[in-house]
Amino acid sequence: MEDLALPAARPTDLEVAAGPAVLTDDPRPDAGQRHTPEAVARRAVDGRPSTHRVSLEEAIEGYTRRAAYASRAEDTRGTLEPGKYADFVVLSHDLFEIPPGRIRDARVVRTFVGGRCVFSVERAS
Repeated sequence: MEDLALPAARPTDLEVAAGPAVLTDDPRPDAGQRHTPEAVARRAVDGRPSTHRVSLEEAIEGYTRRAAYASRAEDTRGTLEPGKYADFVVLSHDLFEIPPGRIRDARVVRTFVGGRCVFSVERAS
């Protein structure tokens, strides 16, 4: 009988996407804000950094480029470049300049969909 086993995937072969478990029409996409701190600062039971944590770059890429790839929308979404939808948020803090434990403190100040501002803290106040 022929062996039908698939070759083991190398880590570089995998595209791991992230995204909210529940879809909503709320223009404030803060699901990443809720889950990114755990992914980046994950600790093992003994308190040491977990081997299952990801870098901030990997977490952001999981919610952007890789999520678009997983939904077969990489031609129009996932990165900011000419010809693609300009869907993005502006945060109150630079996530690369604050400790992972403070990512949760960052707030969405503006949300852009298709290059248009659809949410702004100034307008919501």
